[in-house]
Amino acid sequence: MKRDRKGNQLDNTGNIVKEPTPEQLTEAVNYTDTRSWNQRPRTPEARQADLQKRNSLPVHLKDIHLERGMHCIDCHFKQDNHGDGKLYGEPRTAIEIRCLDCHGTVGSYATAVTGGPAARKLPGRKPGRDLLSGVEGGRTPFGTDRFVKEGNALYQRSSRLVGVLRVACPTSSGSACARLPFPPRSG
Repeated sequence: MKRDRKGNQLDNTGNIVKEPTPEQLTEAVNYTDTRSWNQRPRTPEARQADLQKRNSLPVHLKDIHLERGMHCIDCHFKQDNHGDGKLYGEPRTAIEIRCLDCHGTVGSYATAVTGGPAARKLPGRKPGRDLLSGVEGGRTPFGTDRFVKEGNALYQRSSRLVGVLRVACPTSSGSACARLPFPPRSG
């Protein structure tokens, strides 16, 4: 929960929430904004009005992925969870995937190839795992490819929810992920 230096819980405007009720805490934890970027308020006044609906509610500190309905396993696959057989001196060096692998940077689009410190290095091949290759990128527990590229858009299917969502991976910084309904795939 968002707190001040004295440990008081704060709302989205920075005001103290005195003795939040269990209902307020539950609403704060369960809050997920699943609207796509084009469904969100555009003008500053509309955004302010949207935020005012959450005034006097405690703020649960989630990152953008969790707030959009993704889970850890959607980015951190088998190797990040079970390791690759090597010992690393620091936990962050054992990660295969980087944010820019799916999101790109201001100057370059996403490559959809893992490039983290522990990215796979096979003899005779470029380092990393191609996320768009069914075998390399992996499949969800439901048998569908984890990543799909449609035109210039990169989409990722959930590893926890069958056929419920697919997430658009924005390929430049400053964009927001959008939760979209995913129609079942035939075949």
